[in-house]
Amino acid sequence: MEAVGVVVLVVLLALLVIWGRRFNQRINAAWAEAARDLEGTYDPKAGAWYRRSRAIDANLAGVPVHVDHYTVSTGKSSTTYTRCEAEARGSGGLELKVYPKTIFTSIGRALGFQDVATGDPAFDEAFVVKANSDALARAWLSPEVRDAIMQAEGYTFALAGGRLKVTRPRLETEAAAIARVAQATAAVARRGRVIHEEWDAFAAKRRGATSPGRLRIEVEDARVPLRIDTRGFDDSAATTRIVGRVVKGRGEAYAIGGEADREAEALAEVEEVPLSERYRVRSADPAKTARRMTEALCQEIERLAPLSVESDGEQVVVVLPGVETDEARLDAACALAEQLAEADSANYR
Repeated sequence: MEAVGVVVLVVLLALLVIWGRRFNQRINAAWAEAARDLEGTYDPKAGAWYRRSRAIDANLAGVPVHVDHYTVSTGKSSTTYTRCEAEARGSGGLELKVYPKTIFTSIGRALGFQDVATGDPAFDEAFVVKANSDALARAWLSPEVRDAIMQAEGYTFALAGGRLKVTRPRLETEAAAIARVAQATAAVARRGRVIHEEWDAFAAKRRGATSPGRLRIEVEDARVPLRIDTRGFDDSAATTRIVGRVVKGRGEAYAIGGEADREAEALAEVEEVPLSERYRVRSADPAKTARRMTEALCQEIERLAPLSVESDGEQVVVVLPGVETDEARLDAACALAEQLAEADSANYR
């Protein structure tokens, strides 16, 4: 009987070894196939001897992406994670985390814990978004980026310090799934570069000049010289500013917005302006500004919904939340700045 037990044990161990080899062969084949699909390189034994890992390196639309896996041991159990990493150039000070919604995140929402809403119902229902800047996060999570994240099912995307790390608590064994998460990593990581490209295209449309490595456009050859730039891109309070130079004399100082800064508080309140309650209007010359604020102009302001519109008499500044990349909104903000900067001392009605 003891001999039979030994034979059974040996057979089971042999079957286990055979299964393990076949399992590893299948995984190696899947990772090698993914590397070919990504036109990258595959190393079946990357890393130090004590933490060997399969690894794929690929350049996807100009973004070097590294894919590997690692194991975390806790007591008697361990979990293997699939991981993708890439540099996220142009991310400034953005810290962003996107992860799949679970029953626990649903409970947190019910208790009032807030996350960033992108405005995409399907995405917001499926994912939790945390960021140090809501406006920057929305600019980063463009429709193309959101779609790529949704294609990579089950992964957490964490961006901090200009580095993107994408993880999932499982070892991927399918080539298509590995390729999808690598492509999603590249899409998220290159968003900063895409934002710069979008600004370059807008500058070309306006016949303006850009500043290398900066989100800044100068339009000098126009009826109203404009400057478009960002403030606070390296921290959480990012805004886009459209600055128009007053071209017909000097106008009055005024401020249109919500809470006023110290300088705006020194201005007088302008009454009976056809704007909603979220906008207060203050001016150094209330009567003149009241004439300026036509119903059509106020409707333009309401549609654009800027954080503020201000003038010191020499230039007009339209401030939008976040890093604006929507061409229509940039056009509308430029048109508003131009209209206000062109106005002179004549009657406005």
